[in-house]
Amino acid sequence: MQETGKSSPTKGVFFVIALLVGIASLVLGVIAANRVNADFETANGVEYRWQQFEGKWVVVNYFAKWCAPCLRELPELNRFAKSTGNNIKLFGVNYDPMAAADLAAMIAEFDIQFEVIPNDPENTLPTPTPSYLPATFIISPEGKVAASLFGEQTEAGLIQKIDALKSQSL
Repeated sequence: MQETGKSSPTKGVFFVIALLVGIASLVLGVIAANRVNADFETANGVEYRWQQFEGKWVVVNYFAKWCAPCLRELPELNRFAKSTGNNIKLFGVNYDPMAAADLAAMIAEFDIQFEVIPNDPENTLPTPTPSYLPATFIISPEGKVAASLFGEQTEAGLIQKIDALKSQSL
């Protein structure tokens, strides 16, 4: 006859294993949900959702290493990113697919001082992939493309364009 109130060692081991599997599943589910919820990831591994930028202006600039005008505008974009601080977010998008190490080397080689988004089909951007470079898109605080600019941009030109767009939305 079996005594009541006591559990066998097998039941205890089964319970511990089931508990560990449940915790591991929960942790993996949270990690997967966070990755699925990210709209894009930058070259330095930071994940973003476009909803984070609601109420802010965002500039998205497509560039490539083989594009001379793109390379000429990089110092202007660096100045723009620095001068606007947290008021306007600038992202560069590398036009060509590239290994992470190669992209990191290119960012260092050209002293890119703003966040760069790799060309990755998993990244969701509010802009179309341009057929002409350099291409710069200004995203309104509502998340819509407010302006599409083709050709080299300057810090002053971008600030002037955004100021004009802001005054139109008043």
